[in-house]
Amino acid sequence: IQVEGQKVRTILRTHTLNKLGLWDQVESQGKPLLKKPMRLEIQSGGQALELKATKFKFTEKKSTRVITESDWSAGNLTGTTRGEWDYDGMMKWTLEIHPSKETVDAMTIVIPLDNPRMPLFHACTDGIRFNYAAPLHRDKGGFGMAAKPRAIPWRAPTFPISGWGPRNAVSV
Repeated sequence: IQVEGQKVRTILRTHTLNKLGLWDQVESQGKPLLKKPMRLEIQSGGQALELKATKFKFTEKKSTRVITESDWSAGNLTGTTRGEWDYDGMMKWTLEIHPSKETVDAMTIVIPLDNPRMPLFHACTDGIRFNYAAPLHRDKGGFGMAAKPRAIPWRAPTFPISGWGPRNAVSV
């Protein structure tokens, strides 16, 4: 793994990170795969909150492992993120929400994919034989390519990983 500024270079890919530790862009074979940067959307008290990330830093830089950390806030909610990178480009991203009296109605990671370059999806979970895998975009009750740019909002309603899955695609 090589780190240059906000870029993490792994086998066959280059990831440009934002202050939250999510990807502003990922390139494979020199081509960008995202239409727009990944983002975290938070709703609390029935309203969308603006998320602000601060203090992004690399806390470990080795040829086989990189770790990032940052702080974030959205309204009265605060927390931290941690990205743990392996040399093959796999990133484990952990979101911590600090204790608060505020309710969290929803948290969604939006990944605006460049459809023609990203036709398939496969989630890695904590078990075998139940990992979700399919073409990305729904079409006429089945799966197919979407006509306009879309994004996958990702959710994790339970912890640990069981229960993860994509919701309906949203416009970018």
